[in-house]
Amino acid sequence: MFHCYGISIVTLHKLSVGLQLVTLPKFQPETFVNTFVKHKISSVYMAPPTVLFLASNPEMKTKHFEKLQYVVVGAAPLPLPDVERFLSKMDHEVHFGQGYGMTEASPMVTLSPNSCTKYSSSGNALPNSELKIVDTDMKSLGPNE
Repeated sequence: MFHCYGISIVTLHKLSVGLQLVTLPKFQPETFVNTFVKHKISSVYMAPPTVLFLASNPEMKTKHFEKLQYVVVGAAPLPLPDVERFLSKMDHEVHFGQGYGMTEASPMVTLSPNSCTKYSSSGNALPNSELKIVDTDMKSLGPNE
């Protein structure tokens, strides 16, 4: 967690509202699975490779996700088939959202609202944000361009 997102969104915000934060020094599959189960994780912030690991790991069963309520994915887009494969392991509704941001934006710009079921979307602009999409010549682009 050496980017702005890790410290401001994951660490400071969660601690400020009294949530327990569980982090690992590095990703190791067995340790991750054991930690996920031991701490009954309810909210998780992941990059796409971690979601792919959970979706394809045969050791991760529905029972391991019984407390999971909220998933946010960032760092790269996660294609819809992969989202659906991950969510198929759940036997209850889980808010799944993708976001877009960068450290220079301090750190998030968009996030899927809780009601969003368009799982491949990077969401809506966050409050107090203005977005403009441009091409390589800095010409403004419209929707779907």
